[in-house]
Amino acid sequence: MRFTDVMSLAFSALLQQKVRTLLTLLGVIIGTFVLLLSLSIGQGVRETIVREFRRNDQLRRIEVMPDWKVEAEDIPAEELVINGVMSEARRERLRQAKINRWPPRNKRSSEKRLTPERLEELAALDHVECVIPFIRWNGRLYFRDKIVNTDTMSAAPDDRFYSERIVAGGYFAAGQPHSVVVSETLLYQLGIIDEADAEGAVGTELELEFSSRLGRHWSVASIIGAGGKLEPKQEDVLAKIAQQLPEAIEQLNLTATEKIMLQKLMSRSKTPPERSSFEIREKFTLVGVVRDPTEEEARRRWDGRYADIILPASKLQDMFFSVPNNREFGINRAMIVVDNEDNVEAVEERVSDVGLQTYSLASILKHLRLNVLLISFATTFVAVVALVVAGLGITNTLLMSVLERTHEIGVMKAVGARDRHIQLLFLLEGAWIGLLGSTVGMICGWLASIPGDRIAQRLAEQQAKILLGNSLFVFPVWLVIGVPLFVTLLTMLAAVYPARRASRVNPMTALRYE
Repeated sequence: MRFTDVMSLAFSALLQQKVRTLLTLLGVIIGTFVLLLSLSIGQGVRETIVREFRRNDQLRRIEVMPDWKVEAEDIPAEELVINGVMSEARRERLRQAKINRWPPRNKRSSEKRLTPERLEELAALDHVECVIPFIRWNGRLYFRDKIVNTDTMSAAPDDRFYSERIVAGGYFAAGQPHSVVVSETLLYQLGIIDEADAEGAVGTELELEFSSRLGRHWSVASIIGAGGKLEPKQEDVLAKIAQQLPEAIEQLNLTATEKIMLQKLMSRSKTPPERSSFEIREKFTLVGVVRDPTEEEARRRWDGRYADIILPASKLQDMFFSVPNNREFGINRAMIVVDNEDNVEAVEERVSDVGLQTYSLASILKHLRLNVLLISFATTFVAVVALVVAGLGITNTLLMSVLERTHEIGVMKAVGARDRHIQLLFLLEGAWIGLLGSTVGMICGWLASIPGDRIAQRLAEQQAKILLGNSLFVFPVWLVIGVPLFVTLLTMLAAVYPARRASRVNPMTALRYE
């Protein structure tokens, strides 16, 4: 018998029992439908997560922070003495609790600070392209005849978080240390109200001041309840009060004990006044105006979202570290840019080894991928179970077919059909069921993905405020080809036992079978 004859006989045999074949096909269709959608959405979600994380090249970045964790040696020995009669286990718990709750400001290990030297050390690590310091510094702006207090933030020349929100002028480029970008909100506070005037402000000169005296008013402001943003003149008055307050303690209506207590509180200075005193004033050119971020953009970065002044990171770093106190204690945060996202984990381990805290989206992505993979595995497992059940139905269907067609099998053997022909006939019947069922299941899955994707994108927009530019259901070539092949192979395996049983039918017995 030719192979084409066997193929046509197998297909015609299925058509003879239309209802039974249709019910068997239904099980294969449902299993294929579930398998296809589970693999499709699993692959789509993984690609969407990676695509969202790769926005602005975030997967190559590692956020680095000082580790201010207090160690036992940072605390006076007498403070760690636990008195009382108790077990050693309880004494150790109380001792550890005191260490954990000890204020970290009392002593900070120099090895864990983000000083200029430490930043240079991080920049010299293998696979590190650059280190971008995040510096946020409160200063004072002198613009035309206006004086306002400002919140200044450092940024890299390729920082798209700011450059994509330019509404007037442009963003500063590398090699422009005396360029500055300001928020349109700040311009409005400066009296530049009309949009045309904001455009005209580009190219003008402004002056920035950073001084130790600018922060001396906060303690007095908290005492008298002067909250909110203060005007520069109001701050100057409060700073004078703070400066004169130590000398005025004797004139206050307090007891001697209370005066001593107040003097001790005011003497908690980290550095001597002469060492912490500084004043920096420099002129800059306004090159661009930036709008406030939208709600979606603000979620990408929590720090510096509403900065008044954006300065080149290298320039603000030089100004900030020119202050001895700042150089000694370092900054609170920096960003390491790695040459390739595959090297992020290795660089992160090197940074952690030197005692710094790290945070990267690459590590979060790793866990998210694992979670999506486990969910996809669970749904795929359910789909495979459904296909196995459908396979048992195929086995049962073909076994019934063997019994019903025993006489027919005997005739075919009597006219020259070999055992392998009979076996191939039933295997092809299983293959036809798998091929037809998987094809219909694939079409149904693709059709269901169209409204399913719209619903998923609407939910993402409503619940997470995220606009997904691509479909959550993807159908790569390996999926379109692999699923039908897997289902067809599974149905053929289900037909193996009926096929072997049919091939062993004795032709003499079969011809007498009615």
